[in-house]
Amino acid sequence: MELSAMKLALHIDWDEEDSLITGFMKTAEMMIKSGIGDDAKFYDDSRYCDAYNTALIMLTDHLNKTRSATTELNLHEVPLGVQTIMLKLKPAYRLYERGEQDESN
Repeated sequence: MELSAMKLALHIDWDEEDSLITGFMKTAEMMIKSGIGDDAKFYDDSRYCDAYNTALIMLTDHLNKTRSATTELNLHEVPLGVQTIMLKLKPAYRLYERGEQDESN
C-alpha cells in the first residue's frame, strides 16, 4: 500500500510525519506477515488483498494512535479486528503454500 493511500485511510492530511507513518506501516506489515507468511504474491491475490490491506490499515492506525510507552487506556498489543483477519488468512496461506485452492472464498 502506498503512503498516500494509508494517509487517506487514516484521515491524515499533513506531511510532517510521513517518515513516522511509513515506519508504522513497515512495522504493521512485518507483524502481520510474521503471523501468516511472507510471500508477497499471496497478498496480491484478489481473494486476500482487501483483507490484508484492512488489517494493515487497522494496525498502522493502532501504532500511530498508541505512540506513547505509557497510557491510562486498556489497549491490546494487536487489535482484535487485526487478529480476526490474520486468523482467517493464515489457513488460506497454508493452502497457498501447498498449491491448493481455498474453497472458502
